[in-house]
Amino acid sequence: MLRIFFLSVFLLFESAICFAQCSRTLDDYLRAAVSNSPELKENRNLLQSNLLQADITRAQQRKPLVNITADYLFAPYFFNNGHFIAITPDPSTNAYGYDASLSNGGLYAAQLNVSYQVFNGGVYKILSMQNEIQNKSLLQKNKQLLHDLENNVNAQYISIYQIQQQIIYLENIMTLVNGRRQVIQSLVEQGIMTQNDYLLLDIEMSGLQFETVRQKIALSDALTGLNNLCGLSDTAICKLETPGLTMTIPLTRFSYQDQYILDSLDISAQQQLSSSKFKPQVDVFGNTGLNSSWAPDIPHNLGLSAGIHLSVPLYDGHQKDLTERQSRLSAQSLQAFLSDKEIRQKNNFNALVKQINNARISIKYIDNQLATQEQLLKMIKDKVAAGQVSVTDYLVAVRDFAEANQNKIQAQTQLWQLINQYNYINW
Repeated sequence: MLRIFFLSVFLLFESAICFAQCSRTLDDYLRAAVSNSPELKENRNLLQSNLLQADITRAQQRKPLVNITADYLFAPYFFNNGHFIAITPDPSTNAYGYDASLSNGGLYAAQLNVSYQVFNGGVYKILSMQNEIQNKSLLQKNKQLLHDLENNVNAQYISIYQIQQQIIYLENIMTLVNGRRQVIQSLVEQGIMTQNDYLLLDIEMSGLQFETVRQKIALSDALTGLNNLCGLSDTAICKLETPGLTMTIPLTRFSYQDQYILDSLDISAQQQLSSSKFKPQVDVFGNTGLNSSWAPDIPHNLGLSAGIHLSVPLYDGHQKDLTERQSRLSAQSLQAFLSDKEIRQKNNFNALVKQINNARISIKYIDNQLATQEQLLKMIKDKVAAGQVSVTDYLVAVRDFAEANQNKIQAQTQLWQLINQYNYINW
């Protein structure tokens, strides 16, 4: 009954989860991930927004502010020279209403106003520099997002490829065992071997079928994770081509060093902008149009005015010194992180190079072991068919060969993962 259960489950997954008539490469998934990544799209939008901010800064700092204002003030007087209500700039002393020197009896104004900040070229230069630094930081972030995405897709793809190879290998072993099972059945019928020998192969076959089903479930789950990472909704299970990752050329300058420079420049720009607030500021302004307090005089009250506004800071409570101290502390923290990153980078490089070399040596040993075990298995297989070797000895050889193959798959997968991690920090 147990064998029938395993066989039914195996057949179910054999029909539901099988490699479609298609194949995909690592580059296929990387292209999809880059195209569909919402983080990359958001960062590109932020970059476009920051470019617009440069135009806004230019308009604020280097362009005059022009606007039109219009005002009408109704300020009547009551009981003025026998009139219950009157509008006049010269009310009698017995009239009731606002003080004429304050309200002028009303206001009629329509003016074109212009204001412009003078001597703010330094501030504009600092703001432009800040904007340029932000643009470069966003470009650097875009590179980092791409690099992180590539690393994650590589790691997931390698893991799935390992499961795929295990499934392919298990199916090959099942074919091998099933072929011997048919031979043993014939020998049992001839009385050369016992029924127990056949049952041993039958049990081994059931175990292989169960493990194959388990690996196919794992493959389906892992592919779902990869599709989510790449923004794909395709449910087809295609054959994955060999990852074929290779180590990149060792660099002498890394991305985190470029980011350190940008962060340092940003701290400096913020300090310069803060210091500019404590410098003298000059504004010029002017207007032209109508400004009258008496409607009949409106034709004669068309004119213009202009002025200069000067602001000179005298005492700021030592704010400038305090902000400079803050900037120095930020710079010191940044330098501490850079020094720590350099140490970690060097240690990680050394460790990964050793691990990669050890993994390659292990693969060579496993290849030699596989060659010997494969030769032994062929010899035992022929002797089983002749009834010269027991089924138990044959199964031991099969399991040893299977274990060596799994070790090879795991070692190769580990090597690719190590290379992927090496390439990730060598950037």
